[in-house]
Amino acid sequence: MSSQGIVTVTIPNDVFDKAKDEQKGQRTVLGFLTSYRFTTQESTPDDQSVDPDPELLGKVFENLYQGDERHDTGAYYTPREIVHYMCRQALDGYLQEQTGVSQETLDWLRQEAIDWEASDRLLDPTTQEALHHALDNVSILDPAVGSGAFLIGSMQEIVLLRRGLEMSRRTTDIDPTELDVAEWKRRAITQSLHGVDINPMAVEICKLRLWLSLAIDQDPADEKDLISLPDLDFRIVAGDSLVDRMGAEPFIQSLPDPKKGGWQPRLDIQTETNRLQNSIRGLKNQFTGEAVGGPAEKRRLARRIRKAEVAIARVQLDEALERARGTLTALEKNTRATAKARKDAQAHLDGLEGLEQGLRENASFQKPFLWPVNFHEVMERGGFDIVLANPPYVRQEKLDPVDQESYSHAFKGAATGTADLYVYFYARALQVLRSSGQMAFITSNKFFKADYGGGLRGLLAESARLRAVLDFGHIPVFDADVMPTVLTGRKDAPPPQSLFDFARLREPLRVAIVQTGSRVNVDSVREALTDLPTYLHRHQSTAVQAELSARGWAFMTPTLARTLDRLSKSGRSFASASGAATFRGLLTGLNEAFVLDSATAQRLSDEDPRCREVMHSWTRGQDVGRWKIGESGQSVVVFQNSGDADAQNPWGAAKGESEARAIFQQSFPGMHRHLSNFENEFVAANGKRKPGLRPRADQGRWWWELRACVYYSHLRRPKMVWKDIGYVPHFAWDDSGSYLANTCFFSSSAPKWLAAVCNSAAFEWLATPSLMEGKDAYFRWLPSDLAEVPVPGVTEEQAQALERLADRAAAADQTDLHTIETEVDEFVADLYGLTAVERHELRQWKEMRMLAETVESIRAGMPGD
Repeated sequence: MSSQGIVTVTIPNDVFDKAKDEQKGQRTVLGFLTSYRFTTQESTPDDQSVDPDPELLGKVFENLYQGDERHDTGAYYTPREIVHYMCRQALDGYLQEQTGVSQETLDWLRQEAIDWEASDRLLDPTTQEALHHALDNVSILDPAVGSGAFLIGSMQEIVLLRRGLEMSRRTTDIDPTELDVAEWKRRAITQSLHGVDINPMAVEICKLRLWLSLAIDQDPADEKDLISLPDLDFRIVAGDSLVDRMGAEPFIQSLPDPKKGGWQPRLDIQTETNRLQNSIRGLKNQFTGEAVGGPAEKRRLARRIRKAEVAIARVQLDEALERARGTLTALEKNTRATAKARKDAQAHLDGLEGLEQGLRENASFQKPFLWPVNFHEVMERGGFDIVLANPPYVRQEKLDPVDQESYSHAFKGAATGTADLYVYFYARALQVLRSSGQMAFITSNKFFKADYGGGLRGLLAESARLRAVLDFGHIPVFDADVMPTVLTGRKDAPPPQSLFDFARLREPLRVAIVQTGSRVNVDSVREALTDLPTYLHRHQSTAVQAELSARGWAFMTPTLARTLDRLSKSGRSFASASGAATFRGLLTGLNEAFVLDSATAQRLSDEDPRCREVMHSWTRGQDVGRWKIGESGQSVVVFQNSGDADAQNPWGAAKGESEARAIFQQSFPGMHRHLSNFENEFVAANGKRKPGLRPRADQGRWWWELRACVYYSHLRRPKMVWKDIGYVPHFAWDDSGSYLANTCFFSSSAPKWLAAVCNSAAFEWLATPSLMEGKDAYFRWLPSDLAEVPVPGVTEEQAQALERLADRAAAADQTDLHTIETEVDEFVADLYGLTAVERHELRQWKEMRMLAETVESIRAGMPGD
C-alpha cells in the first residue's frame, strides 16, 4: 500500500488466457465469462437468450444453496437447450390438439419468424385466428419453478410463434419496431404463466427474470411510454406443490377430489369455505382489474386475498386440531388404550401442528398448498394446459415422514415407501392437468426399472400418451450423480398402438465430445447439446407405448421389439437354459479376516498344514473376464455354518460357544490364531477402526463361521460364472472349483455352450433392454433380469461347436480374440435365426456400443475427468 492509501494489484496475463481453461484445475476470467451469454436485446426471434442470460441466473439459483444443501434439496437448473426442447414439445402438442395444425406448419412458422424470405407461403386467416386464440388462452405451470427457466422458455416460444404468425400474413418484411414484442410477453406473463416453488428466494428470482424480460424491450428515454411491471404475487407462488392434505385427512380442496370418494365435510365448514372462495374470486377480479388504484391499494387487496386463502385452510385445520386433541386426551384417560394408539394419535397431532406453522402470517411458503384455492381460475376450467418441470432430485430417505403420509394418500398407486420425490411431481402434474393437457418433465430415469417406479409406470401407462422420451443415461447433464431423462406426452389414455419417439443419447454425446479432445463434464455436455436437433435426427426412433412392460420400461426399436417377441415364443430362455442351480457368490461379512493374500495364505499353511483344508481359491467380479477367469492370488477361509446340512465342522455337536471354540482351537490352531485377531474391533489397513467378527449380520452359528448357505457344494463343481456389473457381458467357464465373491453369479447346472451364447453380440442386444443400468452405462447382469431373455435351441453338434469356440476364446491372445468373437457372433446369430434387417440393426447397435466403450477408456485417461 502506498502512502496515499492506494493498493497496487498486479494481475498476470495468464488470468486472461482462455486456452488455459482446457487445462486441469485452471479457470480464467475470459474463460469464465465466455461460458455465459450476455445480451442487451433479443436480436433474433429464435435467440434463446433473455437479458440477463438464463444460464447466469440459473447458476444464481443453484448457489442459493450452500454445501450439501443443494444436493439434499435436489436443486439443479436445466440447460437451456433442454428447456427449449421441452417447451417446444409441450406447446406444439397443445397447439396441435387445440387447432389441428400440423407439426410441419408450426416448424414453418418458426422459420418464417427467423427469415420471412424463406418461403412465399401465406397462412390462411382461419388457422391464424385459431392459433392466436390458443396462444392467448394457454395456461402453463411449473410446479417446481426454481429460477423460472421453463416459464421464460415458454414465453419465448409464444413470442416466436406470434412473430411467425405476423410474417405469415405479409408478403414484405416487417420492421422489428412494428412488432409489439413487449405486449406479447406481457400477455403471456399475465395470462399464461404460473409457478410454485418451496424456496421463496427462487420465486423472487423467477419474478425478476420475467420482469427483466419485459423491461429490456422498453426504451428508458421514452418516459411517457414506460409501462408498469405486472404484479405476479398470485401467479408465481412460494408453496409446497405436493402437500395439500392433513396427512391421511383431506381438505375440501385436496386433490384428487375427496368428495368423489364419498368423503363429506361438516356442513358449516363447507359453507364457510364456499364463502371465502367467492370472496377470493371477487378480490382477485379487483386486483387484476383496470379500476384498481395505486400500489397501496394493490398491496391492501393482496393482503386480503392471502388472508382469505389462509382462512380456507385454517378453518378446516382448526377443526381437525380440535378433534385430534380430543382423541389424544381420550386415549390418555383410557387405561385400556395401547401405547401404539397413543403414539399414533400424538404423531397425528404433531403433524397438524406442523401444518399450522405454514398458515401463519410470517410463513415463508404456503404449506398446505390448495390448488383449487390458489389457482381457482385455472382449476375451474378443468386444469392447466401444460405442466413442465425439473422437479427436485431427493431420495426417499431424506423425505419427511409426515409428508410421506400425505403423499401416500394424495398419490395412491404412484406412492411407495421407497419412491424418490420426483415420482410425486409426475402424479401431481396428472392431477392438475386438464384432459389432453401436455406434460414435459426432466427427471432421473430410475423409475424405468426400479421397484419404486412400478406405480408411476402403471399410472403413466393408464393416463399419459407419450410423445417423446430422451434418455441421457449416466452423462453429466447436471452436476449431480443422476441419469436424466426427458419425457413428454399428454394426459390421455393411450390407444393400443400409440407410438412415441425415443432417443438414447448417452453414447453419441460421449463419442462426439471425446472426439473433439474435450473431457466429458457438465460444460462439454452442455456445449454438445447446442446441436441437440442433429442428435435427435440421427438417433431418434419410434417405439410402441403398449410394449413398455409394467415390470420395467425397456425402450426398443420396433425391430428389436418384434425380434424379442418372436424369439420369446420359442419357450427357451436364460432361466430354462441355466437351470435351477444359479446362485450369487459369497458374502463373508468381513473380508479382512476371511480373504487372504498369497503371502498370508502361505504363512498360515506353513505354520499349520490343516489350514489348507479350509482355504479355497477366491474369485472376485473384477477377475471374471470374457471367456476366462483371471488369477486373483487370493484365498478365502470357509468354515460352514454348523447349521448347514452338509457342514462337517468338528464342533458341530458342541452345546455352547466355549466348547465349540475349544474344539476349533484344537482342530485348527493356526486359523484360530489368525481369526482371533479379528474377533473384536480392530484397526483396518486404512487406519480406521472397524467392528470385528463378533457379532456380524452374516455370521454363522459361531463368529468364525460363514453365514448359512445351501450351495457350497455347487461352488466346487464345474460352473458358468459371470460378473455382476459390466459394460458388456463377461461370462466364463470355470472347472477349477474356485469360490466366488458376491460380485459374481454362477450356475452349476448350466451347459458350457451357454457361456458362448451369453458372450455373443446377439444375446447382449436382446438382454440389455431388461437390465438395470448403472454408472457410465455399466449394466447389472442379475439372473432375475436375465431370466426371460431368449436363448436359442442347439443340437448336440452345435453345442460341441460352441464349446470349442469358448475354449479357443479362453486360450486366445488379444490379437486372435476378435476373430474368434466374430465367429461366435455369426454362429449365434444363425442359431437365433436373425434376419438381414435384424443383423443390420444389431451391427449398428454394437458398433455404437463398442465405440462408446473405446471412448470410455480414452476418457478415463484424460486429465481432470
